[in-house]
Amino acid sequence: NVTLNVGENNLINVNENINADFTALKHGIYRYIPVTYKAVANNTGITMSENKRITITNIKVLNENGTAVQFTKNRQNDFLVLKIGDPNQQVSGMQYYTISYNYDIGKDIWKGNDYLYYNIIGNGWNVNIDNVTFKINMPKSFNQKDIKFSAGTYGSEDGSAVNFTTSEIG
Repeated sequence: NVTLNVGENNLINVNENINADFTALKHGIYRYIPVTYKAVANNTGITMSENKRITITNIKVLNENGTAVQFTKNRQNDFLVLKIGDPNQQVSGMQYYTISYNYDIGKDIWKGNDYLYYNIIGNGWNVNIDNVTFKINMPKSFNQKDIKFSAGTYGSEDGSAVNFTTSEIG
């Protein structure tokens, strides 16, 4: 379950609740968070493309009791990799992790318009993911016809597997 709180300054507060069922002893999980992407915007017939660098701050990992979980982080190509779990202790069965961080996508490349791109699940999972839910809280009203989601392998533009609703608050 992922909640994104999007700020007008393009800073996204991310909160991920992950339920992992370990059928064998493991130390924990890896979370690969993209820190670069290619942003493409079309403004009145002019296509702009820019490699965007992401800044990630205030990373916290907690268990179901709200206790801090040990993790290390390193950069691997276009990803920040969180290695979550105690290297001296193995776990099995259901494990619950809450990962929170600030994800700064920087300035919009399309002047006069807002552009949000975020990979809700991320890459690097070597397990099946049975179910994903998400909620995105935007800082202000927007044209709901402009929303596009996709699911599948990298580069997919197929949104048929994504069910979503929108609502105006306040």
